[in-house]
Amino acid sequence: PAAFDAARAQQVALLEGGLERQSRAQLFQINSGFHEMIVGCSHNEFFLEAVRRINRLRRLIEYHATLDRSRLRQQCQEHLEILDRLEGGDMSSAAAFMKLHIEGARKIKVGTVG
Repeated sequence: PAAFDAARAQQVALLEGGLERQSRAQLFQINSGFHEMIVGCSHNEFFLEAVRRINRLRRLIEYHATLDRSRLRQQCQEHLEILDRLEGGDMSSAAAFMKLHIEGARKIKVGTVG
């Protein structure tokens, strides 16, 4: 619960103006940290290490892509929706929404790297 509260507070702070004030590195850290926190709840070290490796690869891509901050508002709202579903106990819905969230981000980011 404390990790969810902290993640929620971070996402709300981003929506309330932090998206414009944070550096590219800070935004990446907050958002990748969100995904690591969610996977960390599984208590499966193999899954968590896999997400950490993916985040290291993502960092390379994201730092070379043009940062479109307009899409970050939707990302934050989706993170909050995932937290709502998890806290509501609807794990299947949260998992399905997370899949859509990741797939949507992948499509955007593949289009920005070239």
